[in-house]
Amino acid sequence: TSGDFTFTVTSTGNGGDANLGDGRCGDNSGGCTLRAAIDEANADAGDDVIRFDLPGPAPAVINIPSPLTIQSRSGSVRIDGYTQPGSRMNTRSDRSTAIPGVDLRGPGTGAGTAGFYITSAGNTIRGVAISEVARAIFVDKASAVGNRILGNFIGLHGNGSWPNSGRSAYGVLLNSGASRNVVGTAAAADRNVIYAGKGIDHYGYATTYNVEQNNQLCML
Repeated sequence: TSGDFTFTVTSTGNGGDANLGDGRCGDNSGGCTLRAAIDEANADAGDDVIRFDLPGPAPAVINIPSPLTIQSRSGSVRIDGYTQPGSRMNTRSDRSTAIPGVDLRGPGTGAGTAGFYITSAGNTIRGVAISEVARAIFVDKASAVGNRILGNFIGLHGNGSWPNSGRSAYGVLLNSGASRNVVGTAAAADRNVIYAGKGIDHYGYATTYNVEQNNQLCML
């Protein structure tokens, strides 16, 4: 398919899309999971938006036993956790009062685990919490250009608590030529709160021109 789609996540399940490329989000049970929405966005050639309308108030917990991979063949995807009812953007200049819409929890902080794995360009991750993984947001390869990571809790649960499995090794890892990505801006609503061994790390040749600002790095 080719178009600009909006997918609304209504299920906290983890199933992938049952009919890839038809422009509709649905796993085998018919619910639109975050993984299924990303599958459809990856298959689409347009610029897509992923919204949330999950049961209960924010932050809604979604368990992800494997990475959520964003590798759109063309176009981009904007994941906006602040569309979940009960979520709230930060408005403070000195700290964060945000309530992320979605609380993503991985299988643990063992080597190799990841939350989001991004290898394509122009995507946005906004208003989510991601924890219980070694690399919370992994932006990888020279094809990963111009991504925006804004207003998230990275390495923390959605209520701001420390994960039971320990802290992530990396909050945001920019790797192997990923360039011109943005992690936080001067706007209070865009501040990321990051708890990890390495909050924001750059690795590899040509991993350049990335901009990080106004993020809150937490340490124990």
